[in-house]
Amino acid sequence: MSYSDIVGLVMLVIGIMTAIFPLEYVIVCLCGVFCKRKKFPEAKEKLRYGVIICARNEEKVIGNLIQSVKKSNYPQNKIETFVIAHNCTDDTAEIARANGAVVYEYSNSAEKTKGYALKQIFKCIERDYGIASFDGYHVFDADNILDNQYLTKMNDAFLYYDRKNAITSFRNAKNFGENVQTAMYGLLYVAGCTLESEGRMALNCSARILGSGFLVSSEMVKDGWNIVNLSDDTDFTAEQIILGKRVMYCGEAMYYDEHPTTFKAMWRQRLRWAKGTLIVCKKRIKDLFGKFFRPRNGVDQRGIKLSCFDLIGCILPIGAISVLILAIHLLLLALSPLFADYTSDIWKGWATLFAISTLIGFCGMNLCGIVCYVKEKRIREVSVGRKILSVLLFPLFGILIVPLQIAAIFTKKFEWTQIVHSNESNFETFNKGS
Repeated sequence: MSYSDIVGLVMLVIGIMTAIFPLEYVIVCLCGVFCKRKKFPEAKEKLRYGVIICARNEEKVIGNLIQSVKKSNYPQNKIETFVIAHNCTDDTAEIARANGAVVYEYSNSAEKTKGYALKQIFKCIERDYGIASFDGYHVFDADNILDNQYLTKMNDAFLYYDRKNAITSFRNAKNFGENVQTAMYGLLYVAGCTLESEGRMALNCSARILGSGFLVSSEMVKDGWNIVNLSDDTDFTAEQIILGKRVMYCGEAMYYDEHPTTFKAMWRQRLRWAKGTLIVCKKRIKDLFGKFFRPRNGVDQRGIKLSCFDLIGCILPIGAISVLILAIHLLLLALSPLFADYTSDIWKGWATLFAISTLIGFCGMNLCGIVCYVKEKRIREVSVGRKILSVLLFPLFGILIVPLQIAAIFTKKFEWTQIVHSNESNFETFNKGS
């Protein structure tokens, strides 16, 4: 076998490996486009929940979230709101107490991630109430606002799945139309919910928790919360799948989140996600592959296997791997005078394939943005101009994942920093007439 044959075979294998996961993602999204949102039957039983809010210097927004919980249509005697004021230097704790929440304050400069806040608050709840005194726990960030029906719809889904699965929900934006960047952020989450999560449910695959807006049973946290890395949401999702469970999605339950308005804040947040995902990949990839290749021994194992494959594609740095493949080809091209059988035709073929794939990817993201605006009627207050610009620029917003993954690989230490939230939209802003 000639040198060019060996190189061609190796590159073909690598190319297939890096293409199969994006192809699976496209299939998931196509299912999301054509499937209908699942509606859960109305539950007669109203379970008792703890609402957990993680807050760090969130005095401008914390009160509005607590009030949205109190003003929701769920029986208030079935809800207790807990706030963990984590490394706060402002009046977050005082404002949360004034709004009727049970507040715990915790300061440790070495423990800054949300996971540490969750770890601490579950310790406090176990000490003062007992974890099992609540049927489940809703987890939010301080900048969130709940839709009037949120808690009721999540209760419906939780009981439908017999309290055995974590449930995630639809993430809308408080400031979707503030600028083009927030609109692209909004599209990212709408696609993650309306296309990805809906598609995964249609394929009997696990959804992914996206930051906040999720519900866990008291059984899941009976031993506390022990996931403290930068991507606790992805890590928890991986843990559930490895345990043989799927995260379910309730698209009828909607909450609002505030997105970064500046490029610097956006880059910092997404770099944190990329670094956290790499940590999860290193921690969970072996177990996910093991679960995927293990012989089926249950009726639902097909869905779990697909969930493993899907999440592997989500946590692998596919963008960075693709750039590495391109760099190898450039190196081989530079060395081609030394290896006469590595012809320029091989390089041209791969370069053409890369260019075509990139073009398809860009057009696909444009189409994804259009579908999100057309299909998701709950997107609000975005001007026509910003809709057009956000769709046109959406591929660039997406392709940033490549330099972010590369930066994450070479960033040895990443210190969690706060994203400043200042949007003071309240319950009435999003629930007029409720």
